Amino acid sequence: MRIMIVGGGRLGLATAEHLRENGHEIVIFEKDKERAEEIAKALDVLVINSDGTDMNKLEDAGLEDVDVFMPLTGSDETNLMVSQIAKGKAKKIVARSNKEENKLLYEKLGVDVALIPLATSSIAFRDAVLKDIKTLFVLDGEFEVTEHTIKNGSAVSGREIKDVKFPQDARIIIMYRDDKAIVPTGETKIVAGDKVVILSSRGKLKAVTDVL
Repeated sequence: MRIMIVGGGRLGLATAEHLRENGHEIVIFEKDKERAEEIAKALDVLVINSDGTDMNKLEDAGLEDVDVFMPLTGSDETNLMVSQIAKGKAKKIVARSNKEENKLLYEKLGVDVALIPLATSSIAFRDAVLKDIKTLFVLDGEFEVTEHTIKNGSAVSGREIKDVKFPQDARIIIMYRDDKAIVPTGETKIVAGDKVVILSSRGKLKAVTDVL
């Protein structure tokens, strides 16, 4: 997917890093020149030195080809303004709401997802972009436990776990079927509708989702 982020602060940078690990193309708008240069050195992404409120610059950067537009600045005024600009152009808008009472404004603008930053907010914003994935928790910043819903047509549906080639450092630790927990073995068959909980090292999420 092509993802455009407005705001290269700690949240924007961390979210971009998580999404880049999953193979997505990232464009970041950052108004501070020095910060923009730092991001460009830290990540292999396109960084534009602008606050993201310039319609011409957004369009020049390919706004209409964006799958997800993410205003993640520390200013709700800016996030609301650029959300309004992007509405009807980007396929999906996932915005940062810095105040709980402003979430209604985002909804009225038609923003698809408005999240309040939390301790693991960059993970939460990444999950808002990805489909059928929910991060349950992160261990020491190196491992994460994620829940994946198995869809009809999944390559693993109908197969036993032992026959599924997960990447190294990734494994199913528990499954839920019809709201009942299952501690799986190698002979446990995965079926559509299952929710599988996977422990994996950081950076392996894309490989896991590719398998599923």
